[in-house]
Amino acid sequence: MAFILAVDVGTTSIKAGIVSTENFEAEITESTRAVVEYPEKHWAEKNPERLWNSIVEVCKPLAEKANPDAIVFGAHMAGVVPVDEEGNALRNIITWLDERAAGLPEDIWNGLVKIQGYSLTKLIKFLRLTGGAPSRTGKDPISKIVWIKENEPDVFNKAFKMLDVRGYLLRGQRVALSPVPTKPICLACGHSRW
Repeated sequence: MAFILAVDVGTTSIKAGIVSTENFEAEITESTRAVVEYPEKHWAEKNPERLWNSIVEVCKPLAEKANPDAIVFGAHMAGVVPVDEEGNALRNIITWLDERAAGLPEDIWNGLVKIQGYSLTKLIKFLRLTGGAPSRTGKDPISKIVWIKENEPDVFNKAFKMLDVRGYLLRGQRVALSPVPTKPICLACGHSRW
C-alpha cells in the first residue's frame, strides 16, 4: 500500500495527513496554527522561517510514521515574498489578506477613457499580457510588488525573484507545478514523477 503526505498551508492553520492510495482516506492527521502578524492597520504578514518550522512540526511526525511515497502540497495564493539568489527571504511574506497596496499600480487607474475605473488602454494591455487586471484592494501580487518597489527599494533591488507562498516553500526543489494555481502539486518523492 502506498501513502501520500497531503499538506495544506492555509492562512490561519497548517494541516497535514497521511492518505492511503487504496481508499484515499486520511489515516492520521496533524495540524497547527499558522501565525499571521499584523504590524500595522491593513497589513498581514507571515514570518517565512516560522511558517517553515510550523510545516516541519506538522509533517515530521506523520512522515516518520508512514514513510510517504509522495507529497501533495497546497498553499494560499496571492502572497508575495522577495528572495535573493539563494532563495532566502528578504522580508516577511505579504499575505493575501494584506491591503497596504490598495490602489496600486496607480497608473492603471489614470486615463481619459475608463471602464469600471480602469484606464482603457492600460486595461487592454493587462488583459493581453496576463488575462486579468489587479483590483483596487491591493490584494493582488502585482500590487504588492509595486508597493515593495515604492516603499522598500533596498529590498526590491536585492530581490532575485518575487515568489508566492508555495513557490517560496518549494524553492530549489525538483517539483512539477500545476499550471492552474488553485490545484495542489503532486510529485513522487525521490522519483521525479507524478
